[in-house]
Amino acid sequence: MALMQESIADGCDVRMVQSRSDMRHFKQLPRRLYAHDPHAVLPLSSFQNFVLDRKHHPFYDGGRGAVAEFFLAFDSATGKPVGRIAAIIDHRHNQLAMQRDPHHELCGHFGFFDCVNSPLVAQKLIDAAAAWLRSQGIKRMLGPASPSQSYDYGLLIEGHHCPHRFLLPYHPAYYAGLLEGCGLSKARDLLSLSGDLQDPRCRKPLERLTERTGTMRTRLAENITIRPIDMRRYRQETDILGEVLNEALMDHFGHSPITGREWRLITDSLKPVVDPKFVLIAEREGSPVGLAIALPDINELIGKLRLRFGFIETLELLVRSWRWRPQCVTIVVMGSTREGNNFAVTPLLIGQLTRNLLDNDVRFVDAHQILEDNDGMLAPVLRHGLVVDRRYRVYQMAL
Repeated sequence: MALMQESIADGCDVRMVQSRSDMRHFKQLPRRLYAHDPHAVLPLSSFQNFVLDRKHHPFYDGGRGAVAEFFLAFDSATGKPVGRIAAIIDHRHNQLAMQRDPHHELCGHFGFFDCVNSPLVAQKLIDAAAAWLRSQGIKRMLGPASPSQSYDYGLLIEGHHCPHRFLLPYHPAYYAGLLEGCGLSKARDLLSLSGDLQDPRCRKPLERLTERTGTMRTRLAENITIRPIDMRRYRQETDILGEVLNEALMDHFGHSPITGREWRLITDSLKPVVDPKFVLIAEREGSPVGLAIALPDINELIGKLRLRFGFIETLELLVRSWRWRPQCVTIVVMGSTREGNNFAVTPLLIGQLTRNLLDNDVRFVDAHQILEDNDGMLAPVLRHGLVVDRRYRVYQMAL
C-alpha cells in the first residue's frame, strides 16, 4: 500500500475534473489506493463508470435530478493523483426534505472521497467540495454519499475486518481520522448486522421468530399476504417494489426519492442475481404495503475477478457464477408503507424472509445499514441472533 503511505512533503494542488485524462485518473485512483487491501472488493468498473456519468445516468437526469462537480488532488512534486472528491447537490433529496420541513436548510453532499493518508490532502479536498457547494447556495454538507443513499452511503468506521458485502461501502480505517480532522462531525450512524445460520445461537432464535410470525400470519390471513416476486413479470413487479420503497423510506434520514428510470436501471442490472424467494411483496387485499429485498452476496465472486476491465470483467463474472452457490444473502432493504405499519407488516416480512433463508441452506445472513435509532427494525433482529459488526457514519459540516 505504498500510495496510501506516501508523504506529500511539497503540498498538493486540487483542481476540478475537466479533461478525459482527469476523469480517467478519478476513476482509477481507488484501484491504486486499495490494490493491496485484502478486505476491499472494488465494484464492477462498468457500474462505477456509469454512476459517474453526469450526462447519461438517471440519478442526475440531465441536471434536473442532481448536479455534481468532481475534484482531483495532485502531489505538487510528482504530479501523481493522490485524492479525489465529488460535490453533489441532490435536488430530489432537498425537495423531499422541504416538503417535510419548510425551514429545511439546503444541503449538499460530498462523495467518492478517496485519499492517501495525508491530512493536508484531505483538507484541501474537503475545502474544494465545500467551496463549490457554498457557491451554489448550500448551507450544510453531508456525506459521504456516492452519489446518494441508494448507492454507497456513509463511511465505514468500525468492522474493517468483516467481509466486504455487496452494495456496501468499504474504506480504509484512517479515513475517519482524516474527515474528523477537517472539522466534520457525526450526523448519524448506520449499523450492519450478520448472523451464521449454522450457529445454534443464531438459528434457534430465528426459528422461534418464524413460529411466532407464522401465528401472526394465521390471524391476519384474510388481510395480509406475502409472496415472492413473479420473475415472468419482472419489470411490473419491480415497478411495484419501487413505489413501495419510496413510500416506505419517505421519512427515512437521507432518503432521496428514486425515479422510475433510475429504479429500472438498478433492478435490471440486478436481475441475473435475483432469487425470487428472497424478494418479497406484502399485500393487503391486493394492494402492496411492504417489501423485502435480499440478494446473494456477489462480492464472493467479484473479489475473485482477475480481469478487471470492460466487458471482459462482466464475462469473467458470468463464467464464475455458473454453478455458484452463495454462502451469504444480504438483506438490502425491508419496510412497509404507512398502511402496512398498521398491520405489523415488517415483522411478518422478517419472519417470512427468515423462513425462506433457513429452508434454502443459506449459511450467512447480512442486514444492511440500519439507522442506529431505528428501534423498530433493530430490536427484532438483535433479539433473534444477529449481531452488529459494522458501523457506518454520515458526517456533516455547516457551510
